[in-house]
Amino acid sequence: AEYTVRVPEDVPVGSVLVTLTATDADEGANGHVKYSFKTLSVMASEFFQLDSETGAVTLLRPLDFEEDDSYELEVQARDTGELFDVAKVSITVTDVNDNAPEVTVTSHLSEI
Repeated sequence: AEYTVRVPEDVPVGSVLVTLTATDADEGANGHVKYSFKTLSVMASEFFQLDSETGAVTLLRPLDFEEDDSYELEVQARDTGELFDVAKVSITVTDVNDNAPEVTVTSHLSEI
């Protein structure tokens, strides 16, 4: 499965961006699912945390559209019987008006 989440770059740190939910029809311990990142870039690991019990992906530090506008995460849901499934989560950062315009004055006069 593949999911895309769009978040504004000014979303507060600590916000839950997405929660993945996996179900397992087994009963007892074999029906208990835990979540983990299967693959995660070093950059993404600085921004996102995954709760192994709930599947919630939380923002760890502020996003900046001008630095990076998308992140790819692979989340694995595994039961205690070692069966698993993987979902790809694409987080797209949307720009907000957070940069003021800069005025530069250039003189075109030269002395003779």
